[in-house]
Amino acid sequence: MNVDDVAEAIKMMAELPISTNVLEMTIMANQMPYVGRG
Repeated sequence: MNVDDVAEAIKMMAELPISTNVLEMTIMANQMPYVGRG
């Protein structure tokens, strides 16, 4: 996973208007094997 992609997601959240809530954000690599199988 590229650290720049994670930093971009965090930056995007920081730039949201104050009236916006981000309750949960999951960041994971899209090539991870066996995701969601257990």
